[in-house]
Amino acid sequence: MAKIFYQRELNYNYMIVPFKEEEKETYERRMMQDNHIDGLLPLDVRIINGELFCYYNIHSLQSIQVLFEHKLFDKQTLVQLLCGIAKVFRELGKYLLSPENLYLSPECVYMNIETGEVFLCFLPHQKLGKETFEELAEFLINKVNHGESGAKELAYQYYESVCMGEYDPDNLIEYVMKEETEGLEVPYTAVTYEKVEDKEKYYFAEDSRKNKEENSKHYTIQIAFCMGIILLAAGCYFVLLSCPEIVSFAGWSQEDFILIGAVIMVCAVLCMVAVIRFPGNTKKLPEQEYGCPDQQCLENYLEEELETREEYMGQTTVLCMDSNYGIPKLEGMDGDEKRRFILNKNPFIIGKFPQKADGILNDSRVSRVHAAIREDSGYYYISDLNSTNGTYVNGNRITGTETVRLHHLDKVCMASVEMIFLDQ
Repeated sequence: MAKIFYQRELNYNYMIVPFKEEEKETYERRMMQDNHIDGLLPLDVRIINGELFCYYNIHSLQSIQVLFEHKLFDKQTLVQLLCGIAKVFRELGKYLLSPENLYLSPECVYMNIETGEVFLCFLPHQKLGKETFEELAEFLINKVNHGESGAKELAYQYYESVCMGEYDPDNLIEYVMKEETEGLEVPYTAVTYEKVEDKEKYYFAEDSRKNKEENSKHYTIQIAFCMGIILLAAGCYFVLLSCPEIVSFAGWSQEDFILIGAVIMVCAVLCMVAVIRFPGNTKKLPEQEYGCPDQQCLENYLEEELETREEYMGQTTVLCMDSNYGIPKLEGMDGDEKRRFILNKNPFIIGKFPQKADGILNDSRVSRVHAAIREDSGYYYISDLNSTNGTYVNGNRITGTETVRLHHLDKVCMASVEMIFLDQ
């Protein structure tokens, strides 16, 4: 394979795969140019000075090589990727195209980070065969989260299937879905693989549901107990009513007898209301386990804080140093709002998509994920992430996969948002 390079034309970014000489038009090339095939990068074939170049539109997409440079695949993302590859296999079958033309180098496998869609590179003039699938499988093994058993097992299962010549992950996905629907606990929907952003919310909701069922059971028992008390009181009253000898023996008048019955009924009703209004046996989830302190914890905290203040009253207070002291920053204006990004993540993603960006800009001309700043050996480098309106350093536009080292007081411009890099 010739070396891949990148080019920007107007508002579009292209990944370009060159061939040494012009190839004859092939069936694969006609299918790719005449049809929009789901899951494949759009292709434009150009012949320049007798050489053939395949231009793939990668606008607003990110390669998995970039996305997972400093993070690992969890099971959910790995399933999402394999589902995308399986979908491409089905689409290729509709157009009688061979999967061996897929180029699955991590640099050429792209994802839309907003929708999770997967896009693959199809070479119309070259079959790569098994080696390209092995390259992807090895990348997944190296980049999977080995601390998550489900993710690690899935990556190794895919690698084994590729080694045996089974490139389509569809059967593997069906196996995973079957396992999940048979009761294995997973943090996302088993059939549709819908995303759950916060696992704690999932488990909290599950515990809440179980807690409600348990409370409902206690509530039913209490109601039955109260009804039993009322029926017992009513039974005793009617027994006395049917035996006038007992009433006359006690020396009660008819008015006394009616008053006693009314008192018994009122007491029984009050007892029932008290049990319903104050269900002492119902259980509550301990809120402090989910980050919300209960009243007792809050009171204890305030009491300890008051004691601490009394203990140190009048003494000299030592100011704590800012935990972000010494970490480089980006500062600037986003419209009328001041922005200050502390570059405490590697990479630090800047854009307007809250789910993926670490530094969020609200300007409409900024892309969802616009630029990335990476730290390497104490130096900071910025790269553009196929943004629509580009990223500039001191007025010079960053192109393709180029990375530019940042220096103190460098002017960084993302679309129309201008910021200053501070490293001192």
